[in-house]
Amino acid sequence: MKIVSISRFFFAFTILTSLVSFGHNAVCEGYKRSASLAKLLATSKKMVAETQNHGARTIPNDPRRPLDRKANPEYNAIGIVKTDIGRGSGWLANECLVFTNKHVIGAHKKIIGKKVMYHVGQTNTPEKNFEYAVEGEVVASGNPKGEGADSPAQDWALIKLKKSVGKKVGFIDFAQYSVEDAETCKTLEIAGYPGEKSVHDLWWQSNCS
Repeated sequence: MKIVSISRFFFAFTILTSLVSFGHNAVCEGYKRSASLAKLLATSKKMVAETQNHGARTIPNDPRRPLDRKANPEYNAIGIVKTDIGRGSGWLANECLVFTNKHVIGAHKKIIGKKVMYHVGQTNTPEKNFEYAVEGEVVASGNPKGEGADSPAQDWALIKLKKSVGKKVGFIDFAQYSVEDAETCKTLEIAGYPGEKSVHDLWWQSNCS
């Protein structure tokens, strides 16, 4: 099952628009990063995926609202990335490739080669929040050498999963979104699993400036 992009402004990283090439049939075997990716990210410093690893905190007038996952299966491709420092949101952009924020795995550090677990998919088992748990490895990131502090534009990471789950739960295709679109974008719609929120629900924020 393949899920096309829900909205031009869906989830912060959807705007990466065709700037990462995954090849043809060997999508899980390799990838290449376009120089345009860095350019696009550099114009998008205000875009933040809803991932946090700093424990519970109270946000006055928190605009995020719980969204029933079972009633909204179009978001099945969004799951959580678990690391030794916490957890954060990640989304399947391919059968076995997951995008997340670099700070979920290690801010200001070299994270390429680091192992993580990715949990995704709805389940009918009461004691489980996700159907699948798949090991993955970070294969690309912003600030790949971990030299100096990450800039906002470097807060991204790409994970390759050991097993393909995209065919089972769907994946969110890249939107056709140009650098010019990013520069003039006023609001985003964001969905994910913030670190201080329950994973029983997907958390949603519309009109994120």
